[in-house]
Amino acid sequence: MSCWFWSKICVGSIARPLALLGLVVAWTNTAEGQSFQFPQKPFGLGAVSKAASATGAEVKQTFHRMGLDYDRNAAWPTPFREMDRNTYYEWFQPCYDRGWEIELTLSDACFDENGQLNRLGEAKILQAVRHSPQDRRSMFVWADSDELAQTRIASVQQHLQVEFGRSANMMVAATTNYPVTGRGSYAESVTRAFRENIPPPVLNAQSVSGSVGGEGE
Repeated sequence: MSCWFWSKICVGSIARPLALLGLVVAWTNTAEGQSFQFPQKPFGLGAVSKAASATGAEVKQTFHRMGLDYDRNAAWPTPFREMDRNTYYEWFQPCYDRGWEIELTLSDACFDENGQLNRLGEAKILQAVRHSPQDRRSMFVWADSDELAQTRIASVQQHLQVEFGRSANMMVAATTNYPVTGRGSYAESVTRAFRENIPPPVLNAQSVSGSVGGEGE
């Protein structure tokens, strides 16, 4: 064999281990320094799959938007009318809440000097249990002090438990808002003055033409 053949064998046998050793060293340095990152731009079948998924999502969203617009146009003015009405009445909601609180508040007139319910308080609780809506099932108790308020609340809860049991389903809480209402004597005087000033009924005098029983014939 020639020298050229032996030189090729020697160089190949030495070059391959050296190349493998260099590749291992390069991988080690890459793992220690920073992780390997794939190219940001997809290529091959991955790029086609990603583009197809994005296109399918856009088409699905477009058809969903078309269906939503159709349903809104078909149902107009519902539910936009209800939304406008609710927005309008939101301004009056605090007034409604305050009015119901006044209506369902038990003040000094509903208790005796010991903090126990009297006949007026029991009648007011009966009216609230029978006629208040489900979202207004609450009773409020007003008192000058916290101790008196707790005594009155206990009296109200005991009355609800004895008279109605679980069917009452009412919450009892203390309130600091005193129910400002008009006096009964003032309302009575206004009603009496209105009735006294009503003019008496008067029939209009009208002339009757002709005679009765055919006497004018």
